[in-house]
Amino acid sequence: RAPAYTSKDKAEIFEGVCVVMLFAIAERKQQIGLALLASTHRHLLERYRNTFDKWRERFVDLEGQEQLTDQFEGIDPLAVEALDEPTPQEDDQPEPEDSQTDSPPHSKVPDQRRGLVRDLVRTIPKLFLLGDPGAGKTTTLQYLAWHAASGLLKDPGGDCWFPIYLPLKALSSAGPSTIEAAILSETEDVSLKQLTGERCLFLLDGLNEVPQEHLLAAKHQIQSLLSLGDNVHVVITCRPGQFQNEFGPPAFAPQPLKDEQIRHFFQRHLR
Repeated sequence: RAPAYTSKDKAEIFEGVCVVMLFAIAERKQQIGLALLASTHRHLLERYRNTFDKWRERFVDLEGQEQLTDQFEGIDPLAVEALDEPTPQEDDQPEPEDSQTDSPPHSKVPDQRRGLVRDLVRTIPKLFLLGDPGAGKTTTLQYLAWHAASGLLKDPGGDCWFPIYLPLKALSSAGPSTIEAAILSETEDVSLKQLTGERCLFLLDGLNEVPQEHLLAAKHQIQSLLSLGDNVHVVITCRPGQFQNEFGPPAFAPQPLKDEQIRHFFQRHLR
């Protein structure tokens, strides 16, 4: 009982279907691209899931607190401008000590952001995670890689980000000497340009462990990575004593475990 369409009608119907498909692809371009990336590199996601599966039952969420910029200023008297103290003017009258008038501060100290590290990573595209040895930096990055990989394997077009976990100590003359080369090696020939077109989460572990001869080049490449849009998330770990705040993104320090977290840690690790 289908009507007999003329060639013109058929062409118009076909054109309408194509327009709808193109519109749907444009609307879901990011999900489609991420799903294709996850399908093509399923073996990498499975490796992250299997390698870091130990943290599924043992990971304890860390809370991070933002470190203010002046906490990383290096001790270099030749590079610090010395400003003279302002001298009081003769017509300036000192305020009485018992004055109840609250004068606003000259410079407002920014509020320190605080929260669970995995929540901070979702809301802040680029950040540093600073901590002493044993503070949980590597464990946190590995858990983030496991969580994102597991999510994509279950739902390739979901809300998770495609994870790339890179221990920066691997940059050496014997292996990849640049971050881009390390990414190529980790993903088996997927270029950085291809990855940055999708929702990717770069987890760079141990800036302080980069060999000295590769450090300058690595910092330039990290700066390029950090300059990419909010479509790319980057988390970099480093020890506080070797972090100079030369990149710009905020830095967070893991906070000591609270009593309830310590109980949770013992229950998970000691059964």
